[in-house]
Amino acid sequence: MIASVLRFICKILFSVNVHDLDNVPKENGLLIIANHESFLDGLLLGLFLPKKTTFVVHTSVLKNRGKKS
Repeated sequence: MIASVLRFICKILFSVNVHDLDNVPKENGLLIIANHESFLDGLLLGLFLPKKTTFVVHTSVLKNRGKKS
């Protein structure tokens, strides 16, 4: 229920469009590499991918969160 509400909110706030989910393998692993570092990437991928997701974040991203460059 919470995921459904978050998906709805993210679709509105970020204009999310999901395409080609039939290309996501139903079995085995899947590796997706985002093209930039953002905590939003993990949230959006976790909400919209039809698989259980796990994320790896470099420690420098965690140490610098909230700091402006």
